[in-house]
Amino acid sequence: MRRLCILIALFVGSFPMLSAQLFQNDYMNRPDSSHSVGSLILDLQGSGWFYNNEYFNPFYKGYTLIGANFQPRLVYQSNPKLKFSAGAHLQRFYGDALKTAVKPLFSIEYSPRKDFSILMGSFNGGENHGLPEVLFSFENHLVDIVENGVLINYKNSHIESETWLNWEQFIVPGDTFQEMFTAGSSNRLTILERSSWKLSLPLSMLAHHAGGQINNSDKPVETLINLSEGVKLTKFFASGSVENVFADVRVFHSLGDFAPFPGIALSVKSGVQTSHFELNAEYFKARDFMSFEGNPLFLSWEPTGDMLSPNRNGGSLEMLNFKVGFRQKMGENSFLFLRCEGYYIKGSNKLDYSYSLHFQVRDFLKLWTRL
Repeated sequence: MRRLCILIALFVGSFPMLSAQLFQNDYMNRPDSSHSVGSLILDLQGSGWFYNNEYFNPFYKGYTLIGANFQPRLVYQSNPKLKFSAGAHLQRFYGDALKTAVKPLFSIEYSPRKDFSILMGSFNGGENHGLPEVLFSFENHLVDIVENGVLINYKNSHIESETWLNWEQFIVPGDTFQEMFTAGSSNRLTILERSSWKLSLPLSMLAHHAGGQINNSDKPVETLINLSEGVKLTKFFASGSVENVFADVRVFHSLGDFAPFPGIALSVKSGVQTSHFELNAEYFKARDFMSFEGNPLFLSWEPTGDMLSPNRNGGSLEMLNFKVGFRQKMGENSFLFLRCEGYYIKGSNKLDYSYSLHFQVRDFLKLWTRL
């Protein structure tokens, strides 16, 4: 019953997406304008990244990620409403004996209306979900972008909504491990858009569940839910180097079977974006707050076991952080990114920081057109 309630709550969410991370819109997949009915398209996506975290706090130590992924897919649009795709996702971490992980990709996408689509199969998550890093770490976009399940999109002039189910572990009767899935909904409702000003309300949900009735696992059923809501005000500029400035306030909640207490957090953020640079700063305060996919620096509990164990010590956290980034467009859908992030946790005697360089490229090649 709990699982059913989670899914219903997530899939009926129909409010809008908040772009709170650096260049989040640039990381999102863009539709291919060359698609036409009866066309077979080769969709090529890839990225390379060097991502170095220098963390000095007592709970989370620094590490370095360096690698690349490549995602070729064949896409066929049989009619204006129906699209098929198949391909593979290849990923390599450099220095890991040059081992390459390969995942197959299959999807069917149905768009009964221009503002609504439903996809079943493989899809790209990461920054495409439009979630803040408190709930969904940027690293997911680099090293764990592929998801499998159901993806629903709705977008018009006032509402942007993306809702998904990512099925992570399948079980059959007698398996000694649990089924696992993550479900989410990322949304934005524009309530005022006048001249160069926009006021929007975000609402996000993310839930992780591990359990199942047909397995033989001794592990307890575990569910963790993150919720967030807030308001964002953006001022756009028609000329000059500055594209926009923004301010947003968000409240985050955590609850579930293995959270020691219902957690709550407050984020107050402002920033500016130009054609090449983006800078933002944030004040974050939390009490007993947990997330399962977010940047761990935002967690206000002390872990005493592995990630999914019930051993937790609740606590408070107060933090200031800033992010500055540079982007260079290399093609219609291709970018180079430089990023630097700093985090100061109250009570710490050192600054946690990270810096990264990565490419994100995408191109399309029309292979065949039905006569």
